Amino acid sequence: MIKVPRNLSNISMKPEQLHNLIDDWSVPKPRDATYMRVFGMTYAEKKQQEELEYFVYENGEKKEVRKSKKETQSIH
Repeated sequence: MIKVPRNLSNISMKPEQLHNLIDDWSVPKPRDATYMRVFGMTYAEKKQQEELEYFVYENGEKKEVRKSKKETQSIH
């Protein structure tokens, strides 16, 4: 960014967004860092929450449904 600023001239980004991006990509698990900042949980935890919220298993089959958040939270 400092050496070749023209490469970023078409990008419109607030300074704090750029800092978040740099911070997230500077850690060993960037995806987890991003999910932690945005959702307050790791990628695996978010996927597990979505699994509980959007799918139900009947007779060994996975069926997509949309449960209410209240229903999902009571499962934990």
